[in-house]
Amino acid sequence: MIELMAGFSQTFASEDILMRIRLFAEDHFDGEIKKHLRHRRWSMRMNGLYWIEDFGMRTMKTELDRVYQSRKLTKQEEIQILKIHIKNGSPDVMKALMHPKHEFTEFEYSLLFQTLGNTDFEGLMEVAGELPDVMHHSLIDSIGLRRNTRYAGFLEDKLGLASSEIRIRALKAIVAMEHYLPGDILADHLKAESWQERLMAIKVCEYVRNPELTGLLSSLMRDASFYVRSQAAQAIMRLERGQQVLREIAISEEDLYARDMAEQWLERGRIT
Repeated sequence: MIELMAGFSQTFASEDILMRIRLFAEDHFDGEIKKHLRHRRWSMRMNGLYWIEDFGMRTMKTELDRVYQSRKLTKQEEIQILKIHIKNGSPDVMKALMHPKHEFTEFEYSLLFQTLGNTDFEGLMEVAGELPDVMHHSLIDSIGLRRNTRYAGFLEDKLGLASSEIRIRALKAIVAMEHYLPGDILADHLKAESWQERLMAIKVCEYVRNPELTGLLSSLMRDASFYVRSQAAQAIMRLERGQQVLREIAISEEDLYARDMAEQWLERGRIT
């Protein structure tokens, strides 16, 4: 019955129906879920935690605190408990994120950050400068996933940092939200030492479509990285005179790889 109801709860978006399901679960499933949380088997405890999240239960704080404080707490259990606290609006969740019991990866932090509501995410943004690198990187990735243009200025500031890793992540987030960047800023990143940074900058060029960058994009057709050459050709193709530029490269360019790439994209035809 619990598994059936948990699956049932995921098919509705109505707050009224979800509230009724939550109240039903708190009245009828409380004892059984507590048994799962106290079970010796990790899989049984995780099932209990998943059910609490599925039902949005708010009567399990004492049990969740007990599991969280246990010396046997696993990383997966900690992450799931933090997700539940985030969704329930726990006031202490930010402190727990800043000082986890286990060492989280960037991917794990990103999963948790995507669960944050707008208010909590804004609070995280306010302390961005105090975050360790792993959280800072995940925060930038999360901005891209949220596609909230209000944080575009934050990302632009990151483009001026010395860290290539930060610049690449900021450009990736800017691509995700399709935020406009001026040609002179893009030109700096198109000349970057890192091929990943050049690649991300080219992706921005694809929707900015600035004809002043045609020369730089053409030169990147000779790049040592196949991915950069291909992305540069795609960006050129999106320009108003893109096909003509690629034809000239295919005919007169001395670099064999650049000619081949231009021919490949001309065969694909015009893209929008």
